[in-house]
Amino acid sequence: MGFATPINCKVTPIINSNNNNHHVLDASYMKRAADLSDKSVGFTSPHPNFGCVIATSGSAGKVVGEGYLYGQGTKPAEVQAVEAAGGYCRGATAYVNMEPGDCDGDLTALSAFIKAGITRVVIGIRHPLQHLRGKAVQALRSEGLHVDVLGEDIRSVSIEEALKSCLLVNAPLLYRSASRVPFSVLKYAMTLDGKIAASSGHASWISSEMSRYRVLELRARSDAVIVGGNTVRNDNPRLTPRLGGGHVPMRIVMSQTLDLPEVANLWDVRDVPTIVVTQRGASRSFQKYLASKGVEVVEFDILNPKDVVDFLYDRGYLSILWECGGTLSASAISSGVIHKVHAFVAPKIIGGKNAPSPVGELGMVEMTQALELIDVCYEQIGPDVLISGYLHPIPDVTHIIPSVEETSAIDPSLSSYDSPIIFFNKTWDPYGSFSNFSPHPVQLPDESGDYVTWPSVEHYYQAHKFVGSSNPNARSYVEAIYLAKSPEEAARMGRKIQREHPDMVTPIINNNYNYNNHHHVLDALYVKRAAELSDKSAGFTSPHPNFGCVIATSASAGKVVGEGYLYGQGTKPAEVQAVETAGEYCRGATAYVNMEPGDCDGDLTALSAFIKAGIARVVIGIRHPLQHLRGKAVQALRSEGLQVDVLGEDIQSVSIEDALKSCLLVNAPLLYRSASRVPFSVLKYAMTLDGKIAASSGHASWISSKKSRSRVFELRGRSDAVIVGGNTVRNDNPRLTPRHGGGHLPMRIVMSQTLDLPEVANLWDVRDVATIVVTQRGARRSFQKFLASKGVEVVEFDILNPKDVVDYLYDRGYLSLLWECGGTLSASAISSGVIHKVHAFVAPKIIGGKNAPSPVGELGMVEMTQALELIDVCYEQIGPDVLISGYLHPIPDLVPVIPSVDETSAIDPSLSPYDSPIIFFYKTWDPYGSFSNFSPHPIRLPDERGDYVTWPSVEHYYQAHKFVGSSNPNARSYVEAIYLAKSPEEAARTGRKIQREHPDMVRSDWENVKTEVMYKALRCKFSIYPHLTSMLLLTAGCVLVEASPHDLFWGGGRDGEGLNYLGRLLMKLRSEFLDGDTNKPEISAGFRES
Repeated sequence: MGFATPINCKVTPIINSNNNNHHVLDASYMKRAADLSDKSVGFTSPHPNFGCVIATSGSAGKVVGEGYLYGQGTKPAEVQAVEAAGGYCRGATAYVNMEPGDCDGDLTALSAFIKAGITRVVIGIRHPLQHLRGKAVQALRSEGLHVDVLGEDIRSVSIEEALKSCLLVNAPLLYRSASRVPFSVLKYAMTLDGKIAASSGHASWISSEMSRYRVLELRARSDAVIVGGNTVRNDNPRLTPRLGGGHVPMRIVMSQTLDLPEVANLWDVRDVPTIVVTQRGASRSFQKYLASKGVEVVEFDILNPKDVVDFLYDRGYLSILWECGGTLSASAISSGVIHKVHAFVAPKIIGGKNAPSPVGELGMVEMTQALELIDVCYEQIGPDVLISGYLHPIPDVTHIIPSVEETSAIDPSLSSYDSPIIFFNKTWDPYGSFSNFSPHPVQLPDESGDYVTWPSVEHYYQAHKFVGSSNPNARSYVEAIYLAKSPEEAARMGRKIQREHPDMVTPIINNNYNYNNHHHVLDALYVKRAAELSDKSAGFTSPHPNFGCVIATSASAGKVVGEGYLYGQGTKPAEVQAVETAGEYCRGATAYVNMEPGDCDGDLTALSAFIKAGIARVVIGIRHPLQHLRGKAVQALRSEGLQVDVLGEDIQSVSIEDALKSCLLVNAPLLYRSASRVPFSVLKYAMTLDGKIAASSGHASWISSKKSRSRVFELRGRSDAVIVGGNTVRNDNPRLTPRHGGGHLPMRIVMSQTLDLPEVANLWDVRDVATIVVTQRGARRSFQKFLASKGVEVVEFDILNPKDVVDYLYDRGYLSLLWECGGTLSASAISSGVIHKVHAFVAPKIIGGKNAPSPVGELGMVEMTQALELIDVCYEQIGPDVLISGYLHPIPDLVPVIPSVDETSAIDPSLSPYDSPIIFFYKTWDPYGSFSNFSPHPIRLPDERGDYVTWPSVEHYYQAHKFVGSSNPNARSYVEAIYLAKSPEEAARTGRKIQREHPDMVRSDWENVKTEVMYKALRCKFSIYPHLTSMLLLTAGCVLVEASPHDLFWGGGRDGEGLNYLGRLLMKLRSEFLDGDTNKPEISAGFRES
C-alpha cells in the first residue's frame, strides 16, 4: 500500500529536451515552495500559505534562499528568501507557490524582489482573492521582471504536478474564495465493517495511536473543530491539538435542544474557548449556566450546518474540522458544506445491527446516486488506512470573478483597459431586466418533459432546490413557490424552506451535470454516426469534402429518424436526404452533421431543408475548413432561430472530444489541404519483419497478404492520384488501379527525372485510366513524343521535386494523393514536407539481405533522437499482417484559416467582432511599411553555436534559416550568400531560388518550424525598437493583413484567399504585448536602439 498515493494516477515519461529540463527544475522548486508554505501549521491560526524559493538561473540552478509566511502580520516569505539569498538574488529566479499578497496594500514582497535584482518570478497560482488577484503579476511585469504563471505561461506534465501541489496547499483559501464558506473537512474513524461505535455507543480507541496523532495534526490545521451534542454526551472530548504548537482551534458544539451535561471538558475555557450554537430559545437556564462558565452561546432561528458555516465565514474562519456523528455528518453533507473527507479505517470488525455508521440518512435510494470522492489518496498509518478525497473539485482560480484587466478572457469584446462596469440589482434600476426578479416568464421542461411556464427566473431557481428531493413533501413546496405572487416572495419562501427543512433540498447538486452529460453522450454518438456515414462514398466517387447527417428526435432517449451522406460533387446534400427520410419527425428534432454544411458555394438547399422541416437544433462536428464557407451556415441557421452547437466550442466533454476527433479524421484531407495548400498525401509501403521492401535482387512481389492488398485497393479508391517513381515502373510494372468495383479510378502519376522508362508498361495503357508522367525539363524529347502518342500526358518542371509536383496537383484541384514509391522517392517526399500520413503493412516474414532496399531512403539524420515520430498511431491486424498507421504532422485545427470578421477576437481580444478596421501593409514606403519584413531594421539573434549575429532585416534572417541546420555541407555557403545580400528583396530572391532549384538543401523540418522562425525574428524586431513597439500597440482593435497578392501563406492574397500568417503573427505579438508580456529577447551588449 503506497504512501498518500492518489488513485487514477498516471505516470508519463519525461521528454528529454532543454525546455522540459527547465520545466522539471521549475516544477521541483515550485513544489519546494509549496512544501515550505505549509511549515507554520499548528503554530499559528490558518492563513493563506506562502512559500518562496530563490534559485540561480543556470541550467543546474542552485537554491540560495528560502522563506515561508509564519502567520498574519509576520515577515513575508519573499522577504525572508531575499534576505537569505543576499547578493545571489541578482539575475536569479524566485518561485512562489501563490501570487504575492499576504496583506492588502503591503508592497514589501514585491519591492524586495525588484530591489534585489530578481529577473524572473515563477508563480504557482494566481491569488484567489479578488482584490489581490493579478495585482502582483501586473506590478512585477511592469517593472520588467519576467513572470511565469504555472498552467498559463508554462505547461508540462511536471508543471501540472507542481500546480496541483500549489492548489492543494491553499485548498482552504480556494474553496473559501469560491464558495464563500470556510473550507470544511469531515473526519471519522470506523471499523472494517463500517461502524463508528459499538451498539452500546462506546467509541473509544477505534483507530491506532498513530492515526490519533494524525487527527491532532488535522485539528491544528483548523480554525475550529465542530462536534454534535451526542459526541459531548458520549465521549466528553477535549478537542485540543496537543502537539505543543501555539495554535489552538475554537471548539464548537452544535445542539438544537441544549440537552448537554453540566460537567464536560469543553466547558473548561481557561486555555481554549468554546462556542455552543443552538436553536433560538432553547433552554434559557442552561444558556445562562454556559455563560457563567465563559462559554459563548449563539442562537439561530433554525439551526443548520449552512447557517453555522456562514456565521463562521463572517467571523473570518478559513478552515473547519467536523468530528461529529452520523446524523450531523449527513446534515452537513446534504447542506453542501463539506469539501473533503478523511476516513480512518481500522482493521477490526465490531458488528452490531444497530451500531452507528459514519454518515446518516442522505435520502439516496440507488447506488448510482452515491457521491463519488475525487482526487482520492490512500495512506497506510500504522495498522490503519486513511482514505481521503474531495466531494467537490478544487476550485480553479478562473471561477473567481476576474479583475478588470482580465475581463477580455470572459468576453473578447471587452477591452482589458477601458471597458466600463455595469452594476444591476433592483428591477427599477438601469439594466433591471438582468435581475432574476424581472417580470420575464421562462418556459422550461419539468422532470417528465412537460413544459412549464415559470413567472420569473427566481421562481424557477428557488423551486428547483427541491425538485427531485426524495422527501414526498417536497412537491408541495415546489408548488407553493410556483404560486408565489412575486419573485421576492418566491425567494423568501425558498430560502426559508431551505433553512428550516434542509432535508427537503435535493441532495445531489450535480444532477444537471448528469443530465447534460447524458445528452453529451447522445450528441457524441450521433455525430460519430454522421462521420461514419460521410465516408460511405469512398471509392465510388472522386475524393470530396465528406458530409453525413443524422436526424434524431430530441427526447432524452432520442431515436434516429433520418440519415444521409453526400455521394459526390453535385449530388443531393446529405442534409436534404436525411430530412426527406425523417419526414414529419423533423419538427422539433435535432440534426447532427459531421461538418458545417457547405458542399457547394452559393447553394442553400441544405440549410433551407433544415429550416422548412422545423429542425430545432443542429449539432455540428467541425466548422467548414474553407474560408469562403466557414461560419456561414452557422450564422445563417442561428439567424433563423435554430440552436446551433459546435463541438469543442459550445459543448465539451470527454465523449464530445472523441466525436470531434472522428470528424477531424474523416475530413483530414480537406483540413490538411486547407491549412497547407497542398493535397493530403499518404505514403504507403509493405515491408517484411526485418524492414525490407524487396529482396537484394529487387524482387518485391507479394510481400503482404491478399487481405492487405485489398486494403491497398481501398486506399487507392480514396485518392485523386497514385504516385510512383521510375524504379517501381521498371521493376514492378504496376497497374495502380483500385480493382474494388467502385466507379472512381485515381490518376496514375510517374515521377522520373531522366525518363529512363520502358516502352512497354501497363501504365501506358490509358484506355480506362489516365496517366501523367512528370519529369525534368528537356528530358528525352523522343520518349516524350512516344508517351504522347500513347495518350500519356507529360508535364515538365525546371527542377523535378515532390513539393513542386504537389503544388501543381493542388492547382489541378486534387484533394488526396497516395504515394506508392520506393525508398529514394519516399525520402525525398518526406524531406520536402509533403507527406502527412504513413500506412506501413508489416508482414511476418524475414527476407534478409545487406543490400536489400528499405522503405525510406536517406533523410540526413544522424541520431535516433532526430527520428520523426508518428502521432495518433493505430495498430490493426489484417490477416497475418499488421497495419501501422499514423500522422507525421498533427491534424490541423481550424485556427490556421483566416477567421471571418466576427471571429477575429479569438486571435486578439482587442479586436471588436463587429467593426474592427483592417490595416493593410506591404511595401516599405506604404503606411505601416515598418511592419514589412523588408523594412530596414537589423535584428541581432544567436546562431546555432550561440554566437550573436546581426541580420540586415527580418527577411534576410528568415530566408537564410531555410538552410540553417541542413545536412548538406554546401548549405552553409547559401546561408552566407543570403546574409551578404544587399537588400531584403535580393535576400528573398536568392532564398526562393535556392529552395526551388535545390530542395535537398532545405532543412527537413522547415514546413514545421518556419512560422516559429518568423515569430522569433518579429519578436526581436518589435522588442528592441521602441517606436515599432508603440506603432504596433497603436493598432489595437485592428486586423493586420499583409497585402501580398502572390504569397498565399504569409500574405492575404489578391482576393483575400491567402492565409495571412504574417499579419496573424503580428496580431499575436501585439496581443502578448497588450497582456504585459513585453519580455525582450536576450541581446548582447551594444546592440540596442540609440
